[in-house]
Amino acid sequence: MQTYGEIGIKNLRMSSAAHREGYIHQAKKPATFDTLVYIKNGTIRFELSDGTSVCAFEGETVFVPKGSACDIYYMGEKNHSFSFFFETTSGCIAKKITAYTNNPRITELIEEAETEYSERTIINVNYYISYFYKLVYLLQESSEAAKDILNIVPVIRYIDKNYSNSLKVSELAKMAGMSESAFRKAFNIYTGMSPIEYRNSLRIRHAEELMLSGVSMSEAARTVGFNNITFFNRKAKSLQDEEE
Repeated sequence: MQTYGEIGIKNLRMSSAAHREGYIHQAKKPATFDTLVYIKNGTIRFELSDGTSVCAFEGETVFVPKGSACDIYYMGEKNHSFSFFFETTSGCIAKKITAYTNNPRITELIEEAETEYSERTIINVNYYISYFYKLVYLLQESSEAAKDILNIVPVIRYIDKNYSNSLKVSELAKMAGMSESAFRKAFNIYTGMSPIEYRNSLRIRHAEELMLSGVSMSEAARTVGFNNITFFNRKAKSLQDEEE
């Protein structure tokens, strides 16, 4: 058994499942374990015996507490989920069925765990428990910042379209109706980087696309908003090193 903060976990198991549209998994009795389900593809509805239901879409994560008799309806054309089954010895993730919105950092963490699990890269369950505690932390962060994240999504879309312009974080925060410090925190929770780092990553991606089409490096850099070629090279190299 291991603990993280107020939560203690034991008997962690994982499972990957794919089902066709219309498939229904009916619970025969209340579960004796807690479950976290990540929706990799498709749309899945979770319906409890008390009538409570949650519909989750691709990229979202759902927590179903033990003691729940939960029927699962697979509604997408292609449905693929990855689940963590576990027992808590102290604390709890949530007291009722809970859906957590799409978060790129959570997606990356779960997909990395699923890949290693499916390929049996690691067989020591304690290794996956470390993944799980990171996941719990991110879910709690996301839950606490859910309202703020909804406020910054339109701003992220704005950056996506205006990445070549000079963008001040203070102005982006005003667009979200938030203080600059709260905006920076929520932005980092959602994207894993600061607003300027996010904008620069977009610039570099688009510059790379331009260079692949035959545009010179200096022209590509200027087109996406970099006026300093040395700075562009340094940022591009830094991003490449992170991916490797």
